[in-house]
Amino acid sequence: MQEEISKHTKKVYKEWKNPHHTKWEKAKEIIIEICIIVFAVTLSIWLHTWSEHIAEQTEAKEFLVDLKSDLESDIEELTTQQKELAASINDFTFLYNLDAWTIDSTEKSGNKIYLHLLPTLRKTNDGNYEGFKSSGKIGYIENKELKKLILKYYQDNMPKLVEVEQYYNTQLMKLGDLSNELTDKKVFYLSPVTKGVLDMVIQYGKNDISSYDESIKMAKEIATEIDKAINE
Repeated sequence: MQEEISKHTKKVYKEWKNPHHTKWEKAKEIIIEICIIVFAVTLSIWLHTWSEHIAEQTEAKEFLVDLKSDLESDIEELTTQQKELAASINDFTFLYNLDAWTIDSTEKSGNKIYLHLLPTLRKTNDGNYEGFKSSGKIGYIENKELKKLILKYYQDNMPKLVEVEQYYNTQLMKLGDLSNELTDKKVFYLSPVTKGVLDMVIQYGKNDISSYDESIKMAKEIATEIDKAINE
């Protein structure tokens, strides 16, 4: 394209120097040649921009396909964690409601009261997102609503979820420390301090479950929007 422009430029100069043409003919020919040059430059820029845009959109769609896979993994992990946490809350509620009579009768029947301290161990599948974001390509996603949902999910929602999980795990650690200090089961389960920590564990566990619900809902919404964007 640059070679063609250079040829036209030389031609303009040659026409201007032609002694057989009137000034009007020279001006007319120059104007035509300038228009050709401008059109050629504009077309070249437009083709380059269009080509870059196509490449960007192709890369964006590939990213969205991978991101949907990550979200599906998140949904599966969050659902599993939610079920396990619900079962743990039921166990802690039972322990919280223990009284002296229940402890004695349970021990006499030969059954045991167990304290299961299972922390929430979950990792957000954010490898594709972090890689795409760090390369500065998030702007390739033209659907503003979808881009907004993705950023909210990874930059706002998931860090908050991690924070809530840490609160829950911290209370579990406190409960574990208490069980090591108060080795007598009856003393341990009837202690007001233990009751207080158990109550906190239950409340933070319920907060976790609510946060999982919100995260699952958001992940599903993003996955639906990704399908729309890919099929556009």
